[in-house]
Amino acid sequence: MSDATQIISGVIQGSCLGPILFLLYINDLPDIFDEAVTLKIFADDVKLYTNISNVANQANIKEELNKPAGWAADWQLPISYSKCCILDLSNKPMQSSLTLLC
Repeated sequence: MSDATQIISGVIQGSCLGPILFLLYINDLPDIFDEAVTLKIFADDVKLYTNISNVANQANIKEELNKPAGWAADWQLPISYSKCCILDLSNKPMQSSLTLLC
């Protein structure tokens, strides 16, 4: 049995309550996005996707990709920008490229 210690920040890795507390902490994340964007969350990974059929959709997804940065700053959760990426599933090239600005 471990000695008792005071935890002032974070969650102990391997704890039973850790994953549940994290989900409660990020519970409002889906609320910041437009209805056209689909959000998938698994543990601490977030996937955003939408159908881009015109330039207006492109501008919209760029705006949506900026929203997590503000949310993360408000909740003091750092984003690993080096792990961010974009996957374009299309049979024709887009008129302009999307840049991940999360």
